[in-house]
Amino acid sequence: MMKSSPKSRQTGTNWKLPACLLCREPPAGAVAISVADIKAARKLYLCLDFDGTLTPIVSHPAGAWLPAKAHQILTRLSTDADTIVAILSGRSLDDLRARVPVKGIVLAGNHGLEIQGRGLRFADSASRRREGLAQLRSDLEDRLSNISGCWVEDKGLTLCVHYRQVEENCLQSVHDAVREATAPLHDWLLVGSGKCTWDLRPSSASNKGAAALWIQSQLGLQDALTVAMGDDSTDEDMFRAFPNDLTVHVGSAATTAARYSVAGPDEALEFLHWL
Repeated sequence: MMKSSPKSRQTGTNWKLPACLLCREPPAGAVAISVADIKAARKLYLCLDFDGTLTPIVSHPAGAWLPAKAHQILTRLSTDADTIVAILSGRSLDDLRARVPVKGIVLAGNHGLEIQGRGLRFADSASRRREGLAQLRSDLEDRLSNISGCWVEDKGLTLCVHYRQVEENCLQSVHDAVREATAPLHDWLLVGSGKCTWDLRPSSASNKGAAALWIQSQLGLQDALTVAMGDDSTDEDMFRAFPNDLTVHVGSAATTAARYSVAGPDEALEFLHWL
């Protein structure tokens, strides 16, 4: 967090956090963040999830697009010389780029396995597992072929099993099929559960937290105030990576490493507009 030579990001001195931002129990040993810290930060580094954070969760991922309000807010933030915006998503980089048509930002796809923007380019060595992922996809599609509403998304470097539209009495069959197909692959495959998804990706040091830290290092943002926002389990890596910064869980969560929370994407945009 920047402590010297502060530059006010908002006129006036009677600053208050927006009502949408709820404070959670801070992690042990965490440094307190004040409104003055936020508004006086000389630089901001925004690490934002896409689905469920900037745009609502929808029944099929193909139907999720950046709302006009979010586009306006990101465009404004990205043109601020003292703000760096990074979008970190489980979507592939190409898919994310098509859905976030905002210049001057950094995009990290496949949970940080591929990164581009602002002169940065990174591709994780997980690409060597493409053949194994292709075989796993074929196996999963065979196992799940009789379950209506379930499908396997191939994102190049990762796979995602979607079951949001599966009938409740078939859910256990989905979980069993995924566990059985992936059990022999645990020496190289990470299996994680999301919101009506199973996320399957090669074991790697890369995750959203590691990706956010890499971007921070490459762009010299160690003294910036980091604002990390996300709604899903993979966003917890971001929150843990920045224990003394402003981390925000979007939506309800019984447990999270985030220091603050907002009710949903509308409130997330309200907070970003406040920044």
